[in-house]
Amino acid sequence: MARILVVDDDDRIRALLARQLGVLGHDVVAVPDVTAALGSAWVGDLAIVHLGVPGGGWSRLPVPVVATSGGRRDSPGPPEAAALLHKPYSLAELAEVIERVLRTAAGCPSAPPPVPPPSR
Repeated sequence: MARILVVDDDDRIRALLARQLGVLGHDVVAVPDVTAALGSAWVGDLAIVHLGVPGGGWSRLPVPVVATSGGRRDSPGPPEAAALLHKPYSLAELAEVIERVLRTAAGCPSAPPPVPPPSR
């Protein structure tokens, strides 16, 4: 699967998201802010970044970014983000957005939709 960076300043949410991504079969690195991400030697395929992370700077990440927000559901999100996930979101929604963004980044926007993970 993909190598995914999780950036969220809330320890509980960061740990939960890392576990969910692990269940989906992804290799995950989780950090509390973008500065930590940019200062690391991490190389990956995708980043999932909470828009409320102090210090911002997520647009400097060298991979497609899926932004997360607990804000208004009708907000389109920042134009630099490949996608926006509104909290709370399901594991199936998370999987679908990741697959869509990775397919688009690979130049395959018409690839067949992913099979959703089994519900628990």
